[in-house]
Amino acid sequence: MYAQIEDTDACYPIKSNQRRENNYRGIGLAIVNSFYKFPDSLREGAKQDKETLSQLFASLKLEYRPHYELRKDQIVTVLKETAQDPKLNSDSMIAIAFSSHGCEEGLLGVNIEDRSRHRHDSDYKNTEDCISPAEIQEIFNSENCKALAGKPKLFLLNGCRGKGVETIVQKERVG
Repeated sequence: MYAQIEDTDACYPIKSNQRRENNYRGIGLAIVNSFYKFPDSLREGAKQDKETLSQLFASLKLEYRPHYELRKDQIVTVLKETAQDPKLNSDSMIAIAFSSHGCEEGLLGVNIEDRSRHRHDSDYKNTEDCISPAEIQEIFNSENCKALAGKPKLFLLNGCRGKGVETIVQKERVG
């Protein structure tokens, strides 16, 4: 059971003069990778992820900033630029979603060439184009992103993470 908070402004107060255009509460950053250098690498679900993330961030009143088909170095650049965005000073939160192939250490950039060592059930170890959750969080910690100190940071990571095999469940449409 969840406790109901009577005064939500007491948790994360935002002054009315701090609100941004379109009443955004913050930034909704999406990084979606679907094409890679190795054969047979297309992520079929990436198109649906793009649409779903757009809807999710709109419902949360977040400014949607999508980025597609990025290498690790490009991902790091986008994250660091976002962490220094002056708009974050008046924002109440940030949400960052990743949809990509993964490896045991994290999520893969599109520059991975050797799929023979990367299967969904493998223990792929190449970290040259892999970004870890710890690297992502470090960019947005209170030392590196002072504007978000004490504010919620939501990280959504969608990618396989090692040897486990995930079964696919088809969702039935109602109506």
